[in-house]
Amino acid sequence: MYEVVLSKSFKKELEKQINHNRKLHGQVEKTLLLLNTNVNSRSLRLHKLSGMEYWSVSVNESYRIKIKIEDNYIYCLKFGTHNEVY
Repeated sequence: MYEVVLSKSFKKELEKQINHNRKLHGQVEKTLLLLNTNVNSRSLRLHKLSGMEYWSVSVNESYRIKIKIEDNYIYCLKFGTHNEVY
């Protein structure tokens, strides 16, 4: 099991997006819980970003979270649409 750590920039981007779309709050909570308990869950669609040390997981069809996995920590670094995260 990993400990999920949210960066300041992640929190800021998330808050901004949730103000525009309240439904995102529950979806992000579910995604963060899965990251904490089962990072290999197929619903996360976890994949490594090519040429980088970062990974991406899906919140829904439009939104992604860019993460970095180190030791027993998952650092959530960026939240946004596919184009914003990649």
